[in-house]
Amino acid sequence: MSQAFGKEWYHPVSLSALYQLMNAIPFDQRRLLVGNTSTGIYKKDGFSARALVDIRDIQELNQYNVDQTNGVTVGAAITIS
Repeated sequence: MSQAFGKEWYHPVSLSALYQLMNAIPFDQRRLLVGNTSTGIYKKDGFSARALVDIRDIQELNQYNVDQTNGVTVGAAITIS
């Protein structure tokens, strides 16, 4: 954890570390970020959170899977470009 601009910044690198943070920090006090682009969307709402969690380096969230039974699954940190 680091601090900047009055916020706590977390950078988990595994799903288990992310789950621990999500259980430790209440929903209304945390915001998940990938590359910090969400600040453009959540200008007011996003920065009311005391904890910002950067999930870009969690490998499972940067993957996609195509399967005939389940269709397409896209990880939360996959870029759209």
